[in-house]
Amino acid sequence: MLPRTIAAAACALVAAAACAEAVARAVIHEDALVYEDSLDPGLGFELRPGAAGMKEGAFTRINADGLRERDIPKAKPAGEYRVVVVGDEPAFALGLPEAAGFVRRLEGLLRPPRGMRLVVINASMYHYQFGQEREFLKARALQWHPDLVVFEAALDQGPPLAKARYPFPRLKNFLRTHSVLLRWYMERSYWSRPRPAIPFHPKSIRDNLALVARILRRARVPGVVVLFPDPALRSLRDAEPVRQAYRTYAAACGLPFHDGVGDLRPPLKRYRLRPGLPWPNAAGEEAAARGMAEAIQRLIPATKQLQARPVPSV
Repeated sequence: MLPRTIAAAACALVAAAACAEAVARAVIHEDALVYEDSLDPGLGFELRPGAAGMKEGAFTRINADGLRERDIPKAKPAGEYRVVVVGDEPAFALGLPEAAGFVRRLEGLLRPPRGMRLVVINASMYHYQFGQEREFLKARALQWHPDLVVFEAALDQGPPLAKARYPFPRLKNFLRTHSVLLRWYMERSYWSRPRPAIPFHPKSIRDNLALVARILRRARVPGVVVLFPDPALRSLRDAEPVRQAYRTYAAACGLPFHDGVGDLRPPLKRYRLRPGLPWPNAAGEEAAARGMAEAIQRLIPATKQLQARPVPSV
């Protein structure tokens, strides 16, 4: 009798779950699933290889290597000059077509050495913090053998993202991929968790830049740090301590630096993708691309100093 009761309860549970999933698929309309939990604890999450669909109102395609990019072989052919861009929402062009982002625009603005073909590779991920960008640079981006790295740093990094409660990335990816209801629950649960704000401290910028410089120096790859303006910023005066910290410590680390805050003309709110969001629109991406392209082109020879300048200990 007991086995029949257990079997009946199990069947009822499965039927209820199936009904709940069917209702969820009918009423919940989510963006395309373009991310997944990462096996690298330093990343937390990453782009889902082969994913494609609408994300924040724009079609987003992820290639087989987990980049919002064309299919680019990791082996670099002769005569190709590669620039790899590592960043967060502005570099990813979240909510915009790929062609509208500053990364793709740089390909038409930068001039490679004579006789070489320029390829700019987008190795960025939305919602990454500085530490995740640094980890992606070390673990993934250098696999494309860049001749130059552009490291995009956001003016406002915001509070750190919450860490995953359950370290089962493969299982969570499977459930998220196959169940609309479970994906909805996991995402709502994650974003509802409190994220305490961390006050600005110059030491964190110093330490992060020093680590980026060390990664690039060990790989013998020159790099340029670009500070991307925040369209949600109300006053440039509020951003001055952060800008000054980046200027000071980038120079101390031997990293060429471009302050992109001046590339966007006030009022900055006209460059917002949508009201209330700090992500740039197409006009903001274009203005930033033109400003940083001129600076990057001018700074490329100076990046050789990276090998010779001391890097502060952390």
